[in-house]
Amino acid sequence: MQSGRDDEVGVLRRLLQYQTVILQSQRDLLHLDNPREMYQKLVDNIVLQTEALGATIIVQDVQNDLFLIEAARDVDAPPTDGEKNGDGLRSSPVGAICPTVVARNVFQTGQREGPMDPGRSDLTREVEDIRPMYGQVRSVMAFPVKLEKSGKPVAVLVIESGELQHFSPELINTLEELAIALGLALNRHQERQELEKIKNEVEILAFHDALTHLPNRRLLEDSLEGAIERAERYQIPLAVCMLDLDGFKPINDAHGHEAGDQVLLETTSRLKDCLRQSDFLARLGGDEFVLLLEGIRDEDALAAILEKIGIAIRQPIRLANGASVMVQLSAGVCLFPREWSKNPDMLLRLADQALYESKSNKTVRQRFWTMFRQPVPDRKG
Repeated sequence: MQSGRDDEVGVLRRLLQYQTVILQSQRDLLHLDNPREMYQKLVDNIVLQTEALGATIIVQDVQNDLFLIEAARDVDAPPTDGEKNGDGLRSSPVGAICPTVVARNVFQTGQREGPMDPGRSDLTREVEDIRPMYGQVRSVMAFPVKLEKSGKPVAVLVIESGELQHFSPELINTLEELAIALGLALNRHQERQELEKIKNEVEILAFHDALTHLPNRRLLEDSLEGAIERAERYQIPLAVCMLDLDGFKPINDAHGHEAGDQVLLETTSRLKDCLRQSDFLARLGGDEFVLLLEGIRDEDALAAILEKIGIAIRQPIRLANGASVMVQLSAGVCLFPREWSKNPDMLLRLADQALYESKSNKTVRQRFWTMFRQPVPDRKG
């Protein structure tokens, strides 16, 4: 009679230990943002606060058909400096083959596996697990960890015990709750990651062109303000260049908008290849681009950069339909601080005015760009 009562007390004590682990793990999972940290904290809690000999989290690499140990803990793992100081748990055994073999079945079926005696089960009897404590293991169970909207496990929690009767029905239910809690924590982590991704995409769309992914006018204005401040502080000229493609509309008309998009993408790539790291390139829309060239020594240095750009843009472009097309450039350039205005919008207007002049004189101009020149006041009279 006394033996039966002792068994009941042992079962209840073990159940209480695991329930304590669940409560602690649920608190931990709320504050951990990295899945590996979640996994490691969980297996550490299980081994350090219950009678389990080992706990392991297995994940599956579907592409390479591999099963990977993401976190593991056993009673023979030496304590880390963090554990000695009570500020963290990070020990992992090596050679944990048995948990991986058992986890494979769970990934295949989506159902829990065990309890089993690894020395008697057909699944694990031939396993060569080299961990020192493995000779003491008499019972193993594995539980699937699933996301809220997925029927397939994203991980498997494997627990090893030195007692054949370790996993009572009540304890199995408790451990399933633990696996559910881990799945919910992973689900929250995934939702936060997806939300962060959406926020980044929205920010990119707000400040970048959808086709070329270049900065748009909104980001250009912010960048131009900073470039003006640097040019004024260090007295280093800034060139604001407005670019326009000549011959772009006929390509659109003859070959379609997809061909036009291909030309814009190729133009973007060629412009980037010609620029320095300090230069800034934006697309205003259509076939209009803006260049901010900082640290221009003089007009000869500017001319060298623009000539390099012009040569690159004039090269033929092979379209997806096999046709070869060519475009030319027209550009208007405004230099700061030579010009009187420090207003970003005004400098863009002056560059646009120079661009208009360049396009108006395409048949007689010697270069594809025109410099804006401040009109000289008429002093007569």
